[in-house]
Amino acid sequence: MNASSQDRRGRTKHLALASSEGASVASIDVAAPLPRAGSAAGQIALHAGYLGARDDGSLQVVHNGAVLPVQMASSCLLQAQAADLVAYVLVGETGYVVHVLKAAASPEMPPRVQLPADAELVVGAGTLTLSAPEIALQTPALKVDTERTEFRAREAQMVAERAFSVVGALDAVWTSVKMAGTLWRSVFDRHESHAQHHLRMSEGTDAVKAPIVDVQADTLASTRAENVAVDAKTLVKLRGGQVHIG
Repeated sequence: MNASSQDRRGRTKHLALASSEGASVASIDVAAPLPRAGSAAGQIALHAGYLGARDDGSLQVVHNGAVLPVQMASSCLLQAQAADLVAYVLVGETGYVVHVLKAAASPEMPPRVQLPADAELVVGAGTLTLSAPEIALQTPALKVDTERTEFRAREAQMVAERAFSVVGALDAVWTSVKMAGTLWRSVFDRHESHAQHHLRMSEGTDAVKAPIVDVQADTLASTRAENVAVDAKTLVKLRGGQVHIG
């Protein structure tokens, strides 16, 4: 059966603003379309009140003098806390917070947005931009999967107890590099280095072990020490235009 013309124009819902004591402080008439007869939505009214906290940490609201438990509606991502002014609906004996009208946030309890389990944030096109003076990520595991990553920073710090990386090709341009550690170990099939000036100092032993060691200098090759030993199992050769010993 169709609703009458007066019903189509709307009906009045009462939005009661209640204090934490449950006392009504104001009433506002809001026109809203009347659902068809028999619709369950016609039995749901929107209310407002201040939340309180139970001993177990759950939330409650005082509705018409009765203390009722409340929980967050799936559509309300901003998590309500005790002393917040919220809009809620009643389903049976349980209230569902659908909006946080005024948050009573404090430095100890900042506002918190919480998504349900296995949630996904999707932007169909364009760019998703996060802007804040400081962004902190706290998670047991962070996974990033992207075709291209670009990172720019005036200053960057990384602290890790252990790091592991697999890179197909690495190109780096560094103005100055300083490294300090207890052990440096590298394994390569081929190792090449080129420098305009190369200086190496070792406080302990500096040893080179290879089947063939070839040292070439264009003008001068010098070995200086308090004691120098040249030991060959088979043959020692000294060859030059002039050979001076002593």
